Amino acid sequence: MKITTRLIISLLLVSIIPLGLTGYAALQGMQRLSDLAVNESTQMLTQLGETIIHQRAECVADQVALYLAASPELTTAAPETLRGDATLTALAVQPVGETGYTALYDSNAVTHFHADPTIVGVDLHVLAERLPDFWAIMEDSLDGAVSEGYYAWQEADGSLRDKYMSCVPVAGTDYRIAATTYIDEFSRPAIDTQARIAGILERLAGYLVIILLLVGLGTVGVALWLARGLSRPILAITAAAAALEAGHFEVGALDEVAQRSDELGQLAHVFQRMGREVQLREQRLQQQVKRLRIEIDEAKRAREVHEIVDTDFFQTLQVRAAELRQRRAEHREAEEA
Repeated sequence: MKITTRLIISLLLVSIIPLGLTGYAALQGMQRLSDLAVNESTQMLTQLGETIIHQRAECVADQVALYLAASPELTTAAPETLRGDATLTALAVQPVGETGYTALYDSNAVTHFHADPTIVGVDLHVLAERLPDFWAIMEDSLDGAVSEGYYAWQEADGSLRDKYMSCVPVAGTDYRIAATTYIDEFSRPAIDTQARIAGILERLAGYLVIILLLVGLGTVGVALWLARGLSRPILAITAAAAALEAGHFEVGALDEVAQRSDELGQLAHVFQRMGREVQLREQRLQQQVKRLRIEIDEAKRAREVHEIVDTDFFQTLQVRAAELRQRRAEHREAEEA
């Protein structure tokens, strides 16, 4: 593995992984904190909604009780007369929350005042099979007790939403006040907050990814810069070693690296000194080899001459040469005489 690759991997492991783990842990912690806060807020708002619905039912029941006490003739009036009283209608049917309302019914579960005119005069026993949870709350209130709880209401599109209903008796009468509305109206702020927090966490996750990418690119850049700062002098020293091995090392080739103040500069300086010593030793060895070759050549020639001189053929030639020289001398003397 190259130095560059090792540096990139090492720096990425040192920077990206801890940062990623830290960011992930932070996001998970924020998510858990958000879930905890939203759950507690939803629970508290739901309880607050239950309390508001119950208080609304009690308040309307007290208002109706006061009005009926002031108008005792209405307590014995026919249902049509009772339902025709505009003031009682306004008191009995009041808004609860955003879409809820109050309604008035008697101990026989017959509705006298309701936000939906089609339900006025209807015996609510007919809802027992279709809305069992609703009827269970309603039935518990027929004996004059306070009854409240949740029931699922089917919307026009077929979906189900939870409603909370509180039934409170009207004091001194056989009437009951039911206050009901969708409970998620009260918990909606917490749900909206949860959605906003989820959006923030999503953006933070995106920012974390961008930061990791930027850190990764920066890490790669730093790794390449460091690798270049390390690999160039190392390659120069490697090339110098190869040149020294090949016998054409130049000391000046490492001058730039030797000027560094770090360990690589020291290594280059030591290598230059070693290269000079190796070159000097090589020169001395070459001179010694040259002298040895001369001595070997001279000894070889002497040995070869000695071998030639010691042969019978060479000795015969020497005798013949001596005879020839003697004859030439006698011949010159005869000519001179």
